[in-house]
Amino acid sequence: MLTQINHSLRRKIGRAISQWQMISGGDRILVGLSGGKDSLILLHALHDLQHRSPVKFSVSAITLRLGIFPVDLHVIISKK
Repeated sequence: MLTQINHSLRRKIGRAISQWQMISGGDRILVGLSGGKDSLILLHALHDLQHRSPVKFSVSAITLRLGIFPVDLHVIISKK
């Protein structure tokens, strides 16, 4: 997935994070995954940035079962 994220998009995300000082050293970021494109791209972009940035931070993801769509959480859990 990381190779699929456009370089321009990664650069824009990095610039916005820097400009608005969204991440500081030691931050722990939790991304809420809905399963949609936006949250998945954000997770992958942050993971990529985590490995490239001189600022050390951690990234984790969480999903919520809202009861709207059936979700097999065993598939997600087994991928850890």
